[in-house]
Amino acid sequence: MAYHQTSSDGEDRTVLNKTDARQGREPHQVRYVLGFGLTGAILALAAVLFFYAY
Repeated sequence: MAYHQTSSDGEDRTVLNKTDARQGREPHQVRYVLGFGLTGAILALAAVLFFYAY
């Protein structure tokens, strides 16, 4: 739930709870995507290095 708060300098700010402020998915799925992407990038770079080095 969001609510508006006025700070000491007179500026209006929107305050969100942790669930509403979270912009990504749960960290468990993201961890797998990052792991597969990193592994794929390392393998692709190794293949390019192998192709041009020999």
